[in-house]
Amino acid sequence: MTDMFLALRRGHWPSVIGAWLHLTVSFMVWLLIGALSLTLAQDLHLSQTDTAFLVSLPLLSGAFLRVVAGWSSDWYGAKPTGVLILVGELAVVLWGWLGVHSYVELLLVAALLGFGGASFAVTLAVAGRTYPAAHQGWVLGIVASGNVGTVLILFFAPRIAATGGWHDVFGWMVLPIMHALAVFLLVVRDDRQSRRAERDTHWWHNVAVMIRQPKAYWL
Repeated sequence: MTDMFLALRRGHWPSVIGAWLHLTVSFMVWLLIGALSLTLAQDLHLSQTDTAFLVSLPLLSGAFLRVVAGWSSDWYGAKPTGVLILVGELAVVLWGWLGVHSYVELLLVAALLGFGGASFAVTLAVAGRTYPAAHQGWVLGIVASGNVGTVLILFFAPRIAATGGWHDVFGWMVLPIMHALAVFLLVVRDDRQSRRAERDTHWWHNVAVMIRQPKAYWL
């Protein structure tokens, strides 16, 4: 156990805390529709097909946005990308709280909740870049345990919805998102300068590698 704590001191441990909180809250956002699926189906009189499609949208959009977030982390830095994700999550839950009253509107909200799924690409990048390779497995494991957010939202969301309605669940999510955003801004190390220097130095090499790949011309 002592060795584990010593390993944390080999890098920037506040960044690990910020990344873990980012991922935990983002998983809560990402699985919000799934946690409310029964309540939404009853309130909006949805069929099983409608409910299944609604639940699947955050997962599909999250898979796509995760690729975009990974690219953005490499080129523009993990911290600004992570901040943008949390701001996007905040805007979406505010919309879900105050402005959604139909199935079509809820579909749009569900698709945008994919911001939560994009967090994985950013938070692992934050942890990996602040620690040497010998300790990355340990810190990446800590950050990845943020998927406990899935358990939290599945436990709390139905209970809040039962007392105040599903709109209130979106409203309550504003608080953890704002908390995660504040911590992420304050404690996570900014890597924009190093990423910019690497990008400016090696961008031509990346282009050359892409040109030499025959499969790239099919994209």
